[in-house]
Amino acid sequence: MVDKFVYTETDDDGQKKRAQNVFNCFLDDAYDIPVDEGMSVAQYMLKVHEVEQKVIRDNLDHESIFHFMNLILKHGTSVTASIKAGKRHSASRANKAKVFYWCDDNMHLHDSMDDAAWDIAETFVPEKFRAVRDWMTEWKKLRSASTP
Repeated sequence: MVDKFVYTETDDDGQKKRAQNVFNCFLDDAYDIPVDEGMSVAQYMLKVHEVEQKVIRDNLDHESIFHFMNLILKHGTSVTASIKAGKRHSASRANKAKVFYWCDDNMHLHDSMDDAAWDIAETFVPEKFRAVRDWMTEWKKLRSASTP
């Protein structure tokens, strides 16, 4: 299980490769830890933690741990940026959902999608015409071909 990550390279590329493989192991949860009947989540997580410590101890030395920590830092920065972007765009996603529901119920009342988009952008959601029109195009593409 853990032995497949053992490396013997001593050059910098080998150290980076070793760190990357251990990091990938963490991301992929590549441990085959059996779940015993009656095991609590806390007990399972403790076993996972023990295996992760063993993977680090057995496969990373004082040189490759530096590369491993850099990978963790970069990944953490990326995850943080994704979370912040998700929060920043949550109102837009909610407005898009409102437009989709509105189109399902009211699209038949307008002669064209442009007219409907102007109506929505001016009264229903605080978005620009272009954004609303793009969402309506997406809504139309998602509908079944047989839907009027």
